[in-house]
Amino acid sequence: MTATAAPSSALAAPDAPRRSNAILAAFSGPCLPLAAFGVALPVTLPEFYATHVGIEMGMVAAVFMAVRLIDILFDPFIGWGMDRTRTRLGRYRPWMAVATPILMLAALMMFVTVQPGAGPIYLFAWLLVLYLGFSMGTLGQLGWAAVLAPQYDQRSRVYGWWQVFNIIGVILILILPTIVVKTGLGNYVDGVRIMGWAIIIALPLTIGLAMVAVPEPVNAGAAPHGGPRAYLALFRMKTVRKLLIADLLLGIAPGITGSLLFFFFGQIKGYDHTQAS
Repeated sequence: MTATAAPSSALAAPDAPRRSNAILAAFSGPCLPLAAFGVALPVTLPEFYATHVGIEMGMVAAVFMAVRLIDILFDPFIGWGMDRTRTRLGRYRPWMAVATPILMLAALMMFVTVQPGAGPIYLFAWLLVLYLGFSMGTLGQLGWAAVLAPQYDQRSRVYGWWQVFNIIGVILILILPTIVVKTGLGNYVDGVRIMGWAIIIALPLTIGLAMVAVPEPVNAGAAPHGGPRAYLALFRMKTVRKLLIADLLLGIAPGITGSLLFFFFGQIKGYDHTQAS
């Protein structure tokens, strides 16, 4: 992973300026489309591909599981790349810039252009592309957040704004298909496609604004260090193992409930998609 866990004195000068609310809002803007992906991946897309695209439910589950297992391998390599990135734009902004077209293309193929009859290979390929771009975008933004403010209190402000925009993004993307149906613009499938277009439009606007308006302080960071032995030493620590288990359980629980949401409320409770949303 990146060197964002280094002491704050290594991340930025202790007298770095207090970031204005406008800067923090611009920085948090990319959370809107990224959070939309975050909720669409476990909640919307599995049911959409099983019910409307026509892929067998068991196959959809297998594809999502396989891609998520592969995605676990993405993060260390992306973090390794960020540790060694030195550009005029900074260490993290280039990764967000590269993630933008990847995510736009993945959103187009996963939400908009997919048609009934698309097979599991189509789902696997574009889901893998989506997760690659998503990992690059989220890790880039989190690394950028760590160097944006050196002091504890200021960093709390950064992550506070970050969390608020994530919540807004989740709410907006969940109600968008409902708005499409209730206003007569189309059915639920049309709502999912419009969801994709909303993400495609929001990605370059929010990430572009953040890259233009928000500075990335120079962060030399620690020299690359560690390796397999360092990771093994971490895993031998009881507190680290407890933390990893807790994080695993924290991810599994909402993943299960999110994936089953539309199936349960639709097939068991008899709700339509707008009511379930």
